[in-house]
Amino acid sequence: MIPLIGYVNKLSARPGETLEFKVSSTFNAPFQASLVRIRCSDPNPKGPGIRENSVEASFTGQYPSRFQKIHLGSYGIVDSAVALKSLDSFTVSATIWPTTPKKGRQAIIAWGDQAKSGGVLGINNGGRLFGEIGKASISHAKPLLARHWYTVWLAYDTVEQTLSVGCLPLSAQHKDLTDIVETKSLDISTDKMDSPLLFGAEQKDGIGAHFNGKMERPRIHNFALGVSNFPLARNEKCFADWDFSKQMSSTI
Repeated sequence: MIPLIGYVNKLSARPGETLEFKVSSTFNAPFQASLVRIRCSDPNPKGPGIRENSVEASFTGQYPSRFQKIHLGSYGIVDSAVALKSLDSFTVSATIWPTTPKKGRQAIIAWGDQAKSGGVLGINNGGRLFGEIGKASISHAKPLLARHWYTVWLAYDTVEQTLSVGCLPLSAQHKDLTDIVETKSLDISTDKMDSPLLFGAEQKDGIGAHFNGKMERPRIHNFALGVSNFPLARNEKCFADWDFSKQMSSTI
């Protein structure tokens, strides 16, 4: 790791415009910032060498070092979702195509701060689907297969005090096309859903546990899905629905 690194937000500017410098430093001591005019940038020892002239600038001086974390990976986020707090029993679901299910913990849908309280539907280190709400957790016995489509969900029933995770294989190549539901009775109370709401990552001392694969149509329903009311109808008591095919502004 390079102990001191920085970059400017744009490579050129006109008089009167503003440049922003982003600096990350693992040193305990402050770093020095100054402006110079480069007369020669040839570091060859047989050449003229690097030559600089100092230029007076308002930002010249020392600044406290601070390490800036970089969380690689893309995700979707709803910063403020106050309406989530009104939900009692609920189901979160999505259609996924995991690329590397055994690469480590991966969040599919998460809410709140996992370092404190919150919930997540994801894939654990063994490649198995899992669900967590607060201190309660549940996982499947069978791992997900790489590059296969699944509909997955997590359901919390506030009346029955149960937490469930479900998985329905959608690929014709999958040997078992029946739904798999695991349910666990809770002996502790859980927190309500809260912001932020994330797709493809979770918040825990920063954003991490990125999901590697394809995801379609994450949804939230205001009831707990179980074996008795499976399958999940498209718009049945649908509280929130995201269609990623709409208003696509870019291609990655």
